[in-house]
Amino acid sequence: MFSPRYQIKARFEPQNLWKALLVLIFGVNLFLENAQGDAKPTFRVGLGAYIWTGQLNGTQRLARSSNHVLKSGLRSARILVSPRTAQTYGWAADPCINQDANYLSCLVQKPEVAAVLAHPDLKSLGLTVYDSKSAGDTGYATEFLNQEFQTQNASRIQREYERLAITLLERYGTRPLTIWISSWEGDNQVYCEKSYAYATDLQERLACQEQYRLGQINPQVKTVEASLKGLAEWHRNRMLGIANGRKKFTDRKGSATQLQLLVAPEINSTRFLRVNGHRDLLTELIAQKVPFHALSYSAYEATNLEFQQPGSIASHIHEISVRLLKGFGEGTPRGVIVGEYGFSQSQYENAPQRLARSTVALKQLYENQQILGAILWQAFDDEALPTFGLFARDGTKTKLGQAIFPHTWSY
Repeated sequence: MFSPRYQIKARFEPQNLWKALLVLIFGVNLFLENAQGDAKPTFRVGLGAYIWTGQLNGTQRLARSSNHVLKSGLRSARILVSPRTAQTYGWAADPCINQDANYLSCLVQKPEVAAVLAHPDLKSLGLTVYDSKSAGDTGYATEFLNQEFQTQNASRIQREYERLAITLLERYGTRPLTIWISSWEGDNQVYCEKSYAYATDLQERLACQEQYRLGQINPQVKTVEASLKGLAEWHRNRMLGIANGRKKFTDRKGSATQLQLLVAPEINSTRFLRVNGHRDLLTELIAQKVPFHALSYSAYEATNLEFQQPGSIASHIHEISVRLLKGFGEGTPRGVIVGEYGFSQSQYENAPQRLARSTVALKQLYENQQILGAILWQAFDDEALPTFGLFARDGTKTKLGQAIFPHTWSY
């Protein structure tokens, strides 16, 4: 949701974290319980790619880019659904402006988004979703960090997610499709887009605290602690809204749906904040007892270590799973989606080899049912930073794409 996120990805290669241990990972129960009383669904995400700033050249970029990804053999993708969608995908204007609580429902019915959802090869789709009340008309407001705002506007925010859920279930309920609703990297959102720098660099930490003190992150949110509480409350509102929509749809239709519609907040730290004495988003979600179906993990802290320390990804996933089990108990198990991983060719000379190594490690975890799936960052190179894409903007495979496609796995 915020701009330059790449700094964190590029610079995070810590040498002083634990030496990775090859661990025996306990199985994560894939029957995920909705705390609102819904049935326990099973789902898989498989391997997919993020379609964000990098897209194919030309018009109808989202629809054409997603088609290109899905025709490449991947069966999963992740896209943005928020007040920034029109800007991100090159639309002339936002067609859903002033739709109030119907905003998200309106967006997913627009032709380019609908084309992704209706694609015959699609098995799973991650939606990075921000409601118009919390993110504002342009998508740059940060009221999702404001606990008081979330409490005061809970009904309105939940209603927008409720209507989104009903629309998705009505339009795609007969398809055996998984849609998981997520967010950007939550720890980065709280810690001034630089959670690793905040944890390890005193000057960066003081600068971030000053931003909060001056109201530059949000005029009403003055500390990172308050921001964590606000973000947790926002995730609660999203879950309640989706659960209400699912219930209303089921009550009205009186039958089960093939569509799995789930909520998966995203974190990007499981170790580096805590080992340096700072609270992370997962800790806050557990403390506040925020319900969700699965956890999305932007896994750079793990994948950046995997090449030199094999087993690092497995170790981090195991740690997250243990934290979830201890925090929520056996009655409400959650699964882990690696919601983002990738390597920049401008940062790493051996980026293709690193990406292939991480993909092989994740494939093994997926086949052993220790993760629900993984999303590559990102599908296409973009103009600002043309070094992460699996494909160039003309659709040809980059060195990264050539390196990983022999190691991809089926849904």
